[in-house]
Amino acid sequence: MRRFLLIFALSLLSPGCTELPPVAGFTATPEQGKIRLTWTNPDDAAVHQVVVVRALDSAPADPTSGTEVYRGKGAATHLDGDLEHGKRYAYAAFALDADGDAADPATASATCSHDPFTLTVMPDTQYLSLSYFPIFNFNTQWIVEQKKKRNIVFTLHEGDITHNNTDAEWKNASIALSKLDGEVPYALNVGNHDMKPGGSGTAQFNKYFPLSKFAALPHFGGSYPAGKMDSAYYLFTGAGTDWLILSLIYDPPADVLAWADAVVARHPRHRVIVLTHAYLGPSGKRTSPGERIWKGLVARHAGMTLTFNGHYIGGVAARLVSDGDKGNKVYQMFTNYQHAQVSGYGMMRLLKVDRVNRKISVESYAPIKDWALTDAANRFELTDVALGPVK
Repeated sequence: MRRFLLIFALSLLSPGCTELPPVAGFTATPEQGKIRLTWTNPDDAAVHQVVVVRALDSAPADPTSGTEVYRGKGAATHLDGDLEHGKRYAYAAFALDADGDAADPATASATCSHDPFTLTVMPDTQYLSLSYFPIFNFNTQWIVEQKKKRNIVFTLHEGDITHNNTDAEWKNASIALSKLDGEVPYALNVGNHDMKPGGSGTAQFNKYFPLSKFAALPHFGGSYPAGKMDSAYYLFTGAGTDWLILSLIYDPPADVLAWADAVVARHPRHRVIVLTHAYLGPSGKRTSPGERIWKGLVARHAGMTLTFNGHYIGGVAARLVSDGDKGNKVYQMFTNYQHAQVSGYGMMRLLKVDRVNRKISVESYAPIKDWALTDAANRFELTDVALGPVK
């Protein structure tokens, strides 16, 4: 009898008999083509780490089953990606002790959806800043009002924000573009008119759109040179794909291209958009600055997908599809409506990006007139476009 009691007492002291508390508050929420997982870590010293695994339809029964998506101790959230459209993913979160023994699982599930998203692209607004400020202001307000309906995830400006680089024009541009603050992320580009007088210097641009305005934003990646916004990169997720936007100063010199090349190399699975002022001409051929950017940057990387530019006159729209060195197709677009009546009434490009159907629908639209151009150069579809993560 004494021996039995001793064995029983020792068994109570055994670590295997201590019940490990489970993860609490475990949720799975669809988010931009990915699934956001959140939970509360157990407040128990015996918990060594948390492991989250997934499977289709039914949650895994133990931490060695299914696909592991997270393992760690500090975090209580994880964004799960590389998921298929329309599939229901079931997750199980396990608290583990130092020996690998698991608590009871917490489970959650969600269906992934790669919903189409929209990019708004602003060509040269120089005359809007100079003479037609109400149109500029109307456009940015329209973007904010349309962001939910059209799932607008980013606005890109092709440069020549101003015409004469004056304080008055920069104030107008700042008032209009600041309507997007906290509503729709935006990337600005420095055109040649934004560096006048003398064709050099970006003091005015950096005065009204300083690094401090963007540095803490979640979509901002970095800029070059240090302390300035002359060239910059931005990150966003659309339809489950991670995207990188590179904004390159007008006619970027070799050091800017080298910086941009290194940024892309650090993001090998991102789809890349190059935003610059001078690249493709109205003829549909790359100009001298465009060829340098193509050879020194765009052609080199598998993730390169889109380029946007304005600057040139003698036409309002052109496009070119080229094969990069890695066999990827790059869709290059020029737009500039500044010399049309009333500066084209602020006409913008709207790109609806549909990953599921592998297409991009392009529209040229002036919100203040509710007016769209319907010719083949201004309304078209790009089909069989690779829009998932770069393999």
